[in-house]
Amino acid sequence: MRKHRPAILGFLCLFVPGIARAADVKATAVPDRTTVRLSEPVRVRLTIEGDAPLRVDVPNEVLDDTAAALWRVRPLGPVVVTDVAGGKQQWTQEYRADPYVPGDAVRLAFVPFRVLAGTDPEPKMPAWAGMDVRVVTGIKDASLADARPPTGIEELPPVPPAGASLRDWAVRIVGGIAIAIVIGAIGWRIARRHRRKWLTPVQRAIAAFDALADDAVPPAEFADRLSAALRTFVEQDTGTAATKLTTTELAAALGTETVWPADAVEELKQILDCCDATKFAGEPVAPDRTALVDAARRIVAGRAEAKSAPAVPASTT
Repeated sequence: MRKHRPAILGFLCLFVPGIARAADVKATAVPDRTTVRLSEPVRVRLTIEGDAPLRVDVPNEVLDDTAAALWRVRPLGPVVVTDVAGGKQQWTQEYRADPYVPGDAVRLAFVPFRVLAGTDPEPKMPAWAGMDVRVVTGIKDASLADARPPTGIEELPPVPPAGASLRDWAVRIVGGIAIAIVIGAIGWRIARRHRRKWLTPVQRAIAAFDALADDAVPPAEFADRLSAALRTFVEQDTGTAATKLTTTELAAALGTETVWPADAVEELKQILDCCDATKFAGEPVAPDRTALVDAARRIVAGRAEAKSAPAVPASTT
């Protein structure tokens, strides 16, 4: 029985899971090319194959001391582990290697990685086959002391989404409506300002009188606005500085002109005296608002009729 014990144990290792057996691990390093320019990289694919499950510990420094002084290396993408035939797995990792110096045989060698395969508790350290790469350049007598590390590739900004979301469309619509409202308000104010410029002095005075029909206007404000409307009309009608003269000075100035009849000047003075009493002395509007506005309308209407009436020739008899 003891004579056949090794054969029995070997049979159990093959067919009974969980019993440790020695693992067979293979490591290969394959470059995509062996001749490059000094400004070009070499892509190296490292592959480890062994019994499943396959676990590989990657060291911090993957190049040996000699190669680390000649190359800059970094991983390309994640590690890939795939199942292969015979209950094995294949571990794959690609690296990009950028040369520091030119040469006919620039050594590129990786250190062994620690591997656990299958049920074998003993870690394996499979060696990679080293490789010599020809690095060419137009620079003469290059040395390691003059070498500079290659410039890394700048990362591009993330690609924006192809289509706008519902929220983006809502923001655009609301923003467009707000801009349209602002532009419309500005246009309305400009049009209103220009429309006021197109009014005649008579039309402006009538519009100012119509705005005083609201009884809610305070007495002092009513008197000030009525006085300002009349004085502006007189100034535009006669050229007299009516907005800068006192009521007495204005009546005296109009009395020296022949374009305003004496009764119109007297009625104008009475209206302005009432407005002055309310503005400066705080007296109530007398006789009443409607009467004052009607009197102002008569003055403006009389001036409009006088200007539109044809001139009467003087008698020759």
